[in-house]
Amino acid sequence: MGHRRKRSWEELRSWFRTKFRILPNKCWIWTAAIVQATGYGRFFLRDRVEYAHRAAWKLFRGRIPKGLYVCHRCDVKICVNPAHLFIGTATDNMRDASRKGRIRIPENSYASDETHPASKLTNSQVRFIRKSPQHSRRLAQRFGVCVETIYNVRFRRSFRSVKV
Repeated sequence: MGHRRKRSWEELRSWFRTKFRILPNKCWIWTAAIVQATGYGRFFLRDRVEYAHRAAWKLFRGRIPKGLYVCHRCDVKICVNPAHLFIGTATDNMRDASRKGRIRIPENSYASDETHPASKLTNSQVRFIRKSPQHSRRLAQRFGVCVETIYNVRFRRSFRSVKV
């Protein structure tokens, strides 16, 4: 098995440019491999597979700070135009999507009681769980939630506003 020569950044940029087509709206539409589960393009950058939009950022803009996302201004998952991308936190990404009407973030997105749209438990069930000596697995079965949900309730990682 021979040793593979590491491509220079310029060679990688050149190879990357063969993997998209430019639309009139200036989106660079990824035409190569796409990750089925996410709908994002993928590209082998040096020693690892990257999402294509993240590879575009690295190739044309530079480093991505640890823990940050490469987000789309144009909302096209397979667009890899660096001018359509921005660096942000998960919160920045969600706020951007909310502003554009792609998702709805509840007014009090930090609500930690039964009024939260994703809540599977009522406040009275939360009080019961916190007082109960029953095993978490049994409580999870009783209320139709996973054991982690019970742990989060018991250790006040969720439903913080509910007093016992």
